Amino acid sequence: MVCMPWAETVLADQGLVDRFIIFDGKNLLSTPKKMLESRRIIRNALREINQREYEVGIEPKGDLRHIFFMHYTRSKRTVSYNYTGGNYLITDSLTPKQDTKHLIDEKLDLLEMIGWDTTLDNRIPELKMSDDMAHFIQGFKEKENLTDCCVIGVHPGASNINKQYRHFPELACTAAGILPEERNVKFLVFEGPNEAHIVDEVCNALKQRGYLYCRVKEALKKYISLVSLCEFMICNDSAAAHIAAAYGANVLVIFGPVKSETACPRGSGKIVTISHEHECKPCTLPICRLGTEACIRSVTLQECENALKRLMDKGKVS
Repeated sequence: MVCMPWAETVLADQGLVDRFIIFDGKNLLSTPKKMLESRRIIRNALREINQREYEVGIEPKGDLRHIFFMHYTRSKRTVSYNYTGGNYLITDSLTPKQDTKHLIDEKLDLLEMIGWDTTLDNRIPELKMSDDMAHFIQGFKEKENLTDCCVIGVHPGASNINKQYRHFPELACTAAGILPEERNVKFLVFEGPNEAHIVDEVCNALKQRGYLYCRVKEALKKYISLVSLCEFMICNDSAAAHIAAAYGANVLVIFGPVKSETACPRGSGKIVTISHEHECKPCTLPICRLGTEACIRSVTLQECENALKRLMDKGKVS
């Protein structure tokens, strides 16, 4: 797998990948100028990749820049979608199925088109815990007195400001009030890079209401492991939603510029999503081009509280 460092952190203990090659293709292949400036790094990455020959190389996104990169690998067969062109650079240029919406299904379609069996009994992603992380988790539970607690995870941040819902302090306090009084509730409030001020607001609100919480700011591997403690996860459209779902947690996801039908997490627990339709969706811009951030700001606290009640009630919710 040719990937960013975080992908190795997520997948290294899952028994799915034999070898990781770290390469920041998103940055180094971003423009012709950047590729020229980074030619030595790119050449070294290809040299490492090409230490062996491959039966098939797959670029799952249909990105012309990555297709161009893959063209120089020692792969007998090269496969990608024809979203951005570059058909002449690969052996199999495939057209996406029009009725496929979800990104997971899109990737499975790609494998199916080249003859692989994708008739899986279970299409739900799952994460396994390594022995060293299980030991870390046990120590954390004992230290924070979580053994008999109902743990609610809250991740109020997101990499894109357009994805950040503004009312997480109120929403977190509402969550504790929904569960029966006999349940011993404690919050894990997860803090990512540049999210201190948002997490401060949530922690202050919980403290004022007398709710117990633990602020989590850990390196990625421990962060991922600690998500496994959560019975419920409340978050924006972010990695936290997918990690929690892969551990079987019950998840509420508030979507902004991304359509929920494309990136809704899948898991064995309940998954509840809130997503408003807008003509400008989907959007990947870091700043709202209309200046309104309507996709996320139009989500009301009342509908989030109603969604939480559905999440925490008995019965299957999807």
